[in-house]
Amino acid sequence: MRIYELIRLALEIMFTPISDDVIMLTQVGIWASKRINPYMVWMSSWITLFIALLSFFLVGRFFRQVPLIEKWMAKKMVTKSRTAT
Repeated sequence: MRIYELIRLALEIMFTPISDDVIMLTQVGIWASKRINPYMVWMSSWITLFIALLSFFLVGRFFRQVPLIEKWMAKKMVTKSRTAT
């Protein structure tokens, strides 16, 4: 297991439309076929998943605080709520 595999896994989790579960199971299957220690696979996959989802959350939170995007989101939400009722 190399560091670039973990970085690739994190990027795949963040930027592909495929379910995170499918990506993780595929990568764990690849690591299992290489006979890597299962405890190492478990720890590294959890750490990678946590970092990927946390960074995905922080990027969204950052862009929500940009004034232009915040104004657009507020207008979109008001329009959506008016059409729902």
